[in-house]
Amino acid sequence: TIDSIAFMKMDDRLVRFFKDRYKTTGMKVYNGSHQDIALSLNTSREVISRLLKQMERKKMVKLSRNRLDYSPLFDGN
Repeated sequence: TIDSIAFMKMDDRLVRFFKDRYKTTGMKVYNGSHQDIALSLNTSREVISRLLKQMERKKMVKLSRNRLDYSPLFDGN
């Protein structure tokens, strides 16, 4: 955890957050707010919102209100 905070870029940490969540829960959908993710990653909601919007443009996630589908991260793998 300390290594990821110190050495990984926030966008990489966000992808890792979803992949770790999938490994532990088997779910490819996150039901919660951007603020919840920000608290988990020790950053601001604004940073998470901006990164998620970028990921949505790259078709890595599908955003909706209090629901985030990150299954595209696993498509083809």
